[in-house]
Amino acid sequence: MNIQNLGLDSKVAEKLFAKYGLNQLEGESRFNLLKVFLSQFNNFLIIILIIASIVSLLLGERLDSILIFSIVLMNAFFGFYQEFKAEKSLSLLKSMVESMVRVTRDGKEIEVEAKFLVPGDLIFLEEGSKIPADGKIIKSNHFEVNEASITGESLPVPKKEGDKKMDKVLTGTVVSGGSAYVLIEKTGENTYFGKISTGLKEIKQTKTPLQKKLEQFAKILGILGIVISLVVFGLSYIKTANLFESFLLAVSVAVAAIPEGLPAVMTVILSIGVLLMSKKKAIVRKLDSIEAMGSLNLIATDKTGTLTTNQMRVKEIWHRGKFAFDKILLTSSLCSTASLVKKEGSDFDVLGDTTEGALLIMNEKHDKNSYEEKRSLWRKIEEISFSPITKRMTVVAVHGKEKLVLSKGSPESILSICSHVLVGNTKKLLDEKMKSQLEKQLNVFAKKGLRVIAFSNKIFKEGNLEKNHQFLGFVGIADPLRKEIPEAIGMAHKMGVDVVMITGDGPLTAKVIAKEAGILKKGDEILTGDEIRSYSDEDLLKVLARVKVFARVFPEDKLRIVSLFQKMGKIVAVTGDGVNDALALKKADVGLSMGLTGTDVAKDVSHIILTDDNFATLVDAVLEGRNIFIRIKHAIKYLLSCNIGEVFYVILSLTFNLPLLTPIQLLYINVVTDGLPAISFAFSPGMGKEGKIEGGNNFLNKTDGFYLFAIGLIGMSLAGIMGLLGKNISYIFTTVVFFQHFILLDLFIGRRKFLNSLKYLANPVFIIAFLFPLALHPLIIYNPVLQRAFGLVSISPLNLVEVLAYSFIAFLSARFLGQVKNRLKLVPFASNTFNL
Repeated sequence: MNIQNLGLDSKVAEKLFAKYGLNQLEGESRFNLLKVFLSQFNNFLIIILIIASIVSLLLGERLDSILIFSIVLMNAFFGFYQEFKAEKSLSLLKSMVESMVRVTRDGKEIEVEAKFLVPGDLIFLEEGSKIPADGKIIKSNHFEVNEASITGESLPVPKKEGDKKMDKVLTGTVVSGGSAYVLIEKTGENTYFGKISTGLKEIKQTKTPLQKKLEQFAKILGILGIVISLVVFGLSYIKTANLFESFLLAVSVAVAAIPEGLPAVMTVILSIGVLLMSKKKAIVRKLDSIEAMGSLNLIATDKTGTLTTNQMRVKEIWHRGKFAFDKILLTSSLCSTASLVKKEGSDFDVLGDTTEGALLIMNEKHDKNSYEEKRSLWRKIEEISFSPITKRMTVVAVHGKEKLVLSKGSPESILSICSHVLVGNTKKLLDEKMKSQLEKQLNVFAKKGLRVIAFSNKIFKEGNLEKNHQFLGFVGIADPLRKEIPEAIGMAHKMGVDVVMITGDGPLTAKVIAKEAGILKKGDEILTGDEIRSYSDEDLLKVLARVKVFARVFPEDKLRIVSLFQKMGKIVAVTGDGVNDALALKKADVGLSMGLTGTDVAKDVSHIILTDDNFATLVDAVLEGRNIFIRIKHAIKYLLSCNIGEVFYVILSLTFNLPLLTPIQLLYINVVTDGLPAISFAFSPGMGKEGKIEGGNNFLNKTDGFYLFAIGLIGMSLAGIMGLLGKNISYIFTTVVFFQHFILLDLFIGRRKFLNSLKYLANPVFIIAFLFPLALHPLIIYNPVLQRAFGLVSISPLNLVEVLAYSFIAFLSARFLGQVKNRLKLVPFASNTFNL
């Protein structure tokens, strides 16, 4: 059969192209500038602020309206800029070179771009080629494919024509050895890859924990704001009988209740978190996903390349003496088509078959004579290439007068051509007893999930080359665990984060790696894909908590596992690099793709990209996420406690006829003296390595509520005392402004002793945040234009200092609250202890 006759005619190819279109996925994600910018407004708190801006404008309070809307726009631009930067980083990670393919058209072999392939095309694939479409092998030569991007398995898969189980190739996989002619059967959306892409479109993007918390928080805040406004409106109308003034005052209280600076503060904290994560080799594509990293309590990790190095290496060696081992090293060097490229340090890159590369590296580590020196000394005069049928490779090599036949392959194959075993320097008969001993040792290797390669040789004699060999020994090859993984897994467990492995590899290999990593412990279970598919959702939920390893899973299984963990209330992070991971990555609360080995589809649906493909980086990102969670929590507590104090004072002033804070004064407090200092929390001290969050993953718990209420009362009391003493509005306004700075100080140092926290207070950002509003305040008090705008009168500089000292009571009170809590053994505060 002339293989070229199977190629398409150009005219037929054109008709098929018109029918099937480009060989690419439709609707691939593209960065839509307008869509991303508008998405920044899809937030309940932002909507409340927009409504407040519109109402202020309708009431003639233009300055209030402009300030509120400026905050909204600033927040939107921060979020948009970060997502735009992340998308640029992603585009750099993607290959910029168009994939070219050798295809037969009109009886001639030509090169075309892969996107122009059509069903019926005949293509030629060789080692290193990325398979561009689904097809059927027509003719092959020792053809092997790395299907890790589809199945998750790291070992090459032999392929050949005429075998229904071995004659298919899939889009996105890579040729790891040999060559083949392939007849294209499916392109674009019709490929296996395309079906997964279609499934992705059907999966709704999971809202991050931050989005869920903010929605709930904003709704509660909105309802409370409305209720408080109605109460104030009623009190004011009863007192003044003036509808407009009462309505204006109610709006003022709403302005006081809503922390206008919160969206911008959160965006800044998250953006700085993005910068910190990038330094730890994690590119954040979605701002909200940073906080989600801090909230997660389950990591579903793949194996290959994340827990392991994605490099085949010899882990164990069995032989019966140094002489036999030397012959194993010689066979590894000569009976091979691979080669090595030296990297920095002591490691190598493999050119060719990864298994043969692992054998060459073994030679470099155990023999002073390199494989290249051996190849220069020994001349190959005959070769029987590796065959999927015999499962071995044999060469004849000559060095001077010495002429050897060297073979390597599967243990069964090598044993079948051996009559003796080399023990020391002596050949011993390979009888049934000896065979039984070898098989026992082979089973030990197999139970460890190792890929076993055996070796044999003989002195060359005319006749059958593959007969009457002496058995030399065997080695166990595996993709080794990264050395930093056990420590990273232990750190995750200390932080209260469970880790499970979901892999396409077999249960034996998965079990060994999971045990080495510290994922699988006594009493934990392993489930295979077949077992998972035999369970209903209800039955699977009953056992899921005990399962730590899921092996031989399909993409649909991984998606189902993630969905069920979420149904159990888990906040799930999923790692993945292949097409097979894309469904689960999109469904996860946080999807983490691999920057080095990850496919484009995996990167497109992920929230965060790990640029070094390392699980340890993920654990660092979790810790950073928890630091950011605490910083956001402190910012919220700071803003709300100050706002509550303002609201309490407004109600107090209405009740006792004290000087009232105006809308512009309240807005200035919320934006300038609240919002700007709150940004400093982005630089507040982080957590320890254990990274545990007290009080759970809620932004505000009961003890936080008590803290907010108590600080609000303190703020109201300080301002109220000024009013009751007959002081004017400037004193009250100044008290509220200064009081908030000492609450900032209390929350910034948290539970640490004050004297031990001085090094943190030396942070330039904190110093500016603390002093800038204080330095700005005299300008408002003494500048005539600003005086009129804010409705204030001058007070003496000495009085300003007195109010500052008076406001220090807030800091002492906040620290005292923690001390009382400790002595009475109340439920612990999340962030405050009196440790002066």
